[in-house]
Amino acid sequence: LTALSMSHAFRAFMADWPIEIPTNIEALSGSCVFIPCSFDVEPSHDSKLPDSYGVWRNGDVDVIVCSKNGDCPGTVRATIGKVSEKNCTTVIEAVPSSFTQALNFRVEFIKYTFKSKMLPHPDSPPKPTLHLHTVEVVVGALMTLSCSAAAPCPTDPPNLTWSPGLGNIEETLKEKEDKTKEKISVLKFIASLFHHGQKVICSAVYKLQSVSPRDTTVSLSGSVLEGQPVTLTCSSQANPQVTKYTWYRGGQVYSSGSSLNFNPAKVEDNGVYFCEAENKHGKDKSTCYQLNVHTAGAAAIVLLCSVVLLTRR
Repeated sequence: LTALSMSHAFRAFMADWPIEIPTNIEALSGSCVFIPCSFDVEPSHDSKLPDSYGVWRNGDVDVIVCSKNGDCPGTVRATIGKVSEKNCTTVIEAVPSSFTQALNFRVEFIKYTFKSKMLPHPDSPPKPTLHLHTVEVVVGALMTLSCSAAAPCPTDPPNLTWSPGLGNIEETLKEKEDKTKEKISVLKFIASLFHHGQKVICSAVYKLQSVSPRDTTVSLSGSVLEGQPVTLTCSSQANPQVTKYTWYRGGQVYSSGSSLNFNPAKVEDNGVYFCEAENKHGKDKSTCYQLNVHTAGAAAIVLLCSVVLLTRR
């Protein structure tokens, strides 16, 4: 699991342009995350906002989340609020483990990047918090315990369970002051001698989002000289994991498996290859890959095809 956290409440100002993001968001790798976010610009730039769109950057360069469909290939699927209304609230469908640097929001057209302290770090989801609300524990008293846990993906909050089950349970999804969500479970029961010394445990289980394969790529290892081993590897992000890889050459089914091995590589292996990754939720194709195997002494060139073949379901 990869946890994406903002360690404390944050309001950043750069050239008097503020951005507001919440506190203590934990985004699990493979799950969705809801990030409440708003910003402001100088009044002289308000007229430019209708033509602007927002992106999130992994550090200062790589665009990883984009609000303008089709203009940001290779980015993570997400929904960003209306930038024209200064709303950068973002729902990332499935957080990848590649989020390794500070995530910064940028308004394109205005070309301004708001710096934040939203830093990803490998971690487990936070432990739930348990509270005892009964002041005095005596036989016959109504006992009230509450358990709360962060709900970074409000559409799929954690499942809270009590062990042992001692009484009635009520659950709610609450919006906190910073607009993030938390799941709360309240356990009520009448105290008895049977409960003396008994340990009560609250557990939070986070479920990862189920998504079809995406960001499918082909990578090469080895030399592309004739007589040397060459391997093409197909990679894809999916949950559950990819169950089937299919390789195509010249548009026709060629092989199966996550890797395509040429050992030894021959000039006859030259051609256009791409792979298709599949799980129960759908399929995704990589871009074309032109493999050129050369004899010793010749220049070795590996090029991406100009035609992008992508299907998503």
